[in-house]
Amino acid sequence: MKSGYAYCLSCKKNRKIVKPKTVTKKQRKYTMGKCENCGGNVSRLGEYKKPSGKKAHTTNTISEQGYIEMLRKELGPNSLVFSTGKVVGVPDIVSFSRGRIKFYEIKPGYPTSVHDVTSPFLKPTQEDWIKQNCLKKKIAAYIVFYYRKRGKLGSETWIYHDVKLTKKNLKKYSQSSSADSRWNTMKKIESWWD
Repeated sequence: MKSGYAYCLSCKKNRKIVKPKTVTKKQRKYTMGKCENCGGNVSRLGEYKKPSGKKAHTTNTISEQGYIEMLRKELGPNSLVFSTGKVVGVPDIVSFSRGRIKFYEIKPGYPTSVHDVTSPFLKPTQEDWIKQNCLKKKIAAYIVFYYRKRGKLGSETWIYHDVKLTKKNLKKYSQSSSADSRWNTMKKIESWWD
């Protein structure tokens, strides 16, 4: 089993450990945390070791901050726009303007590797949360894809493309859709940046 993963008794699958921490019980070290899918407690034998190298979420954090700034300018000074933090399932950004709440999930508009067609799509917990808390209650939810365009002399431009999530297209932008469907959606998303 890969480091940072544990068997979830609820999901009956190996899942990534969210907020892992090392705990010592009876002179043995365990890694404990939450399941990325269902949010239940998971644990495994062995000490948690932080992955080496640059953190993947750094780009996500920068892209979220850029979109928050853009929303604040677009919605005006009487609006409220903020990051929701790292709560499992909840979209990255929430805005309140003119008496309406909107949620935004920020995702890369390209796969992180040649074989990866999951990172640009909603996780199962995000899909369920949006279905239960937004679509059923008629609250607007968007998936926002970003692309970092690098220019001359090290300049960068962040390009965003938002898609309003509906009952019809939620599955299309989720990891629960088929691999073929995700590949076709990725081709469409990549065409936006040309």
